[in-house]
Amino acid sequence: MTITATVVSQPITAAVSGGGTIAANVGSSTVSAAASGGVGPQGPAGNPAAATTDASELTSGTLPDARLSANVVMTGDTRLLAFDRDRSAARYDIYNRGFTSANIPPGAGGIAGVGRGILSFFSVPHNITITSLVGVTFSAAQTAGAFGRMGLYSFDGTTVTLLARTAADETLFNSGSTVFTRSLSPEGGYPEIITLTPNVRYALGLFSTQYVSYLGRNLSVVVSALEPRMSALLESGLTDLPESASTLLSSLGQPYGALVNT
Repeated sequence: MTITATVVSQPITAAVSGGGTIAANVGSSTVSAAASGGVGPQGPAGNPAAATTDASELTSGTLPDARLSANVVMTGDTRLLAFDRDRSAARYDIYNRGFTSANIPPGAGGIAGVGRGILSFFSVPHNITITSLVGVTFSAAQTAGAFGRMGLYSFDGTTVTLLARTAADETLFNSGSTVFTRSLSPEGGYPEIITLTPNVRYALGLFSTQYVSYLGRNLSVVVSALEPRMSALLESGLTDLPESASTLLSSLGQPYGALVNT
């Protein structure tokens, strides 16, 4: 900002956009300017004391990392976990697939796995829109006459609530060591496309009317008890994925899964 004035022993006052208060003595005269305009992260120009981190007030500038909330995930931060930093990416792993080497049976702990499901919990670092779910079998697979389904749940710390699901499918989980990708289905009035947001805990639900083992990772007793929850077994004897459930049993394994935007 530049003010050019010819001063002849008179005060000059000017309203200046985009700056702070400017005052200067020129000879026996005074030049002053009242600031107006954008507010940056260091405050209005000339007035750092008015610096703000209120997003509704910021119109220009860059916030230093140190002034951002601890909840903001930075580029290169390991808290991004398996989620691709490219927001346009088509596939998002629930957790790093490099850790998937364990056999995760939904009947872990000596409980029969027939007609029950297992949940794998996760959060997203930014908004993502998905159309399909992915699950992977380990060894045991369902046979003819059985059906499988995958579902997406939200979790409020007590209850999981079904948000979207794939169709009931006799070919789902019907072979071992196989990656299964299925589109979300409008069956039952559920959406075929859904957007996930940060600050919500989600769970991928895997279900079969027969015993199926999934590829995943083992969890120690100590880790499985920590919040936020990472996995859970649904109660046995179910005929399908439930619309909601609050009876969530301990599971010492977390199945691998992924979210896909096709």
